[in-house]
Order: sequence, then structure tokens, then C-alpha cells
Amino acid sequence: MHGAESVDVVAGVAARFDLGPVLGARQVARGAMGEIHRVDTGTGSFAVKRLLWEVPEESDVQQEVAFAARCRAGGVRVPRAHRTPDGQFLLAGREPGTAWRVYDWVGGSAPSRHDRAAASWLVAQSAIIHRLADDSLCWREVAPWYVSVSTDWTGMLDRAEVTPGADWTRVLSSSHGDLVTLSEWTNSHPPGQPVGTHRDLKLENTLVAPGGGRWLLDWDNVGPLAPWRELGGILADWWEHPEAIAGLARTYRESGGPAYPREPGIFASGVAQRLNFLAAQVEVLLDASARPGDRHFAHGVVTGILSGLPRLRDLERAAEGLA
Repeated sequence: MHGAESVDVVAGVAARFDLGPVLGARQVARGAMGEIHRVDTGTGSFAVKRLLWEVPEESDVQQEVAFAARCRAGGVRVPRAHRTPDGQFLLAGREPGTAWRVYDWVGGSAPSRHDRAAASWLVAQSAIIHRLADDSLCWREVAPWYVSVSTDWTGMLDRAEVTPGADWTRVLSSSHGDLVTLSEWTNSHPPGQPVGTHRDLKLENTLVAPGGGRWLLDWDNVGPLAPWRELGGILADWWEHPEAIAGLARTYRESGGPAYPREPGIFASGVAQRLNFLAAQVEVLLDASARPGDRHFAHGVVTGILSGLPRLRDLERAAEGLA
């Protein structure tokens, strides 16, 4: 969607959710899962999200909304989701494989990836979420995305090397051995005992409000995962700073989070998600029919992940902060 067409389409979504007359609409963010538009109407401001990847069923969304509300009652600041007048949280998009969601707009700024105060707040929120231990979201198995890597990195590299204009293949080639080693290491760890949880806890999904306080966003991935795996996913982003990992782990314990393994395996889900995300975005770059916007986003992800990929010895060193 571009320009006036984008505004018209978003305005149509606002009408379906009965948000009032639209005074203005603009896209403000783009992530892996979708686009965020700010829509100002006669009744207030709203975050209108266009889902672009793995659109859920309405029943799954209702479970997600109920769990987010439970976390909100427990002290986690969560924007409120909106329904259509007929009670649906999910509105099918015009393009296949897309859908729309609506939430209260919450203003603020995203912290930098090196913001330790934001990371400390995030692990404290994870402790609250994990204490709730909602078993109602554990009716399905833990998704492989979070616990294992099945990518054939050699085959993917072979395809990339014959793709015209693939300027990122050199760094993929230089990382090939580490990708194979990390995948095998990740797959060696059992999934653990899951609870219902957020499953996308990262600084990019938080906001610092102008008047103080923070928000936890993007609950679309709610589902089962072992608490220690989710904690390790947050800590894995700090693999270059063992002293920061020590402080964040201490915050988690002091916030009432459950016990976790104090060894490198705690990072297994963080590595699995990073590698699976990398593989998914490489596939976008290898797809000649992919939309330009998706290709642009994928290029940034691929080069970013590969340039900051830890090696196994880095994770072993990082785990020293857990002792």
C-alpha cells in the first residue's frame, strides 16, 4: 500500500472497527510480523496493525487477548485490544495472508538495544508473566521455531551463490560453519516444561512513555514456552556483556522469576529464534517474486543478524555471568 491508497484502506479498517471519523492516518513502523499505523479519529488515537506473516485464527487471538488482560491485571502495562462491533479482534485483509488488529495508541519511544534500564524492566515483566504460569495456552505443542533449527545451511548457501545481485552471500558464506555448529548445539537441548507466555520479549517490543513508565507491546506470539527459555532469549541479546547478563539475571530472581539453568543452554531459544528468523528472511531474498518492501526489510535483517552472530565460545563466556 502506498500514499492515498494506504490512508483509504486504513480508514476502511477504522470504520469496520467503529473507531469514529478518521482525522488522520500514517504508517509509523514496520516489523517482521506487520506494519503499524497511527490513526487519529473523533474518539481518540489507535494503533492499527496490519499482520503480514502467519495470520492466526480468531480463537487464538481471543486466547491471546485474555492472557494479555491477565498480565495487565498482574501489573504489566499492555495496550488494550479492540473488537469489531460483531465481537471479532481479527479482520481479514484484502491480500491473502494478511489481517488487521486494532489497539489503543500508546505514545513513546523505543529504547536502544544497549539500554540496560529497559532490559532490566523487561526481565522484571517476564518474571511477572512467568509467575502467572497460565496452563490454558499449553494445549498445543511448543512450536519448533523456539526450540530447534532445521535449516540446511549448505543448501541455502548454494542457492544464494547463484542468485543475481545477492551482495549478502559473502557474509553468509563466512558464517556457514558457525551457523551449522550453533544449529546442532541448539537442537541438543530439551524443550523444558512450558507455560503460557509472551514469546516475543525483546527491547523492540517496549516503549518508554513521555511522562514516564513503559509499555510491553506485540502479544501476537503468545503461546507455550519454558520460562527459562524466554528469559534466555532476552539475555542472549547481551552475549557480549557478561556483567550485564549477571545484573539482568539478578533482577529476574529478585522479581520472583522461577529457577533457571545457570549454563550456556539457557541461550538455546534465543539462538533458535535468531537463526530461524535469519533463514526465513534469506528465503525472502531468494524469492524473486517477493514484494520490494519485504525484500528491503529482509536485507536489513540478514546483514544485521550475520554481523552480530555469536559463536559457541561466546555463549559459554556469556554464561559465566549466571554463576
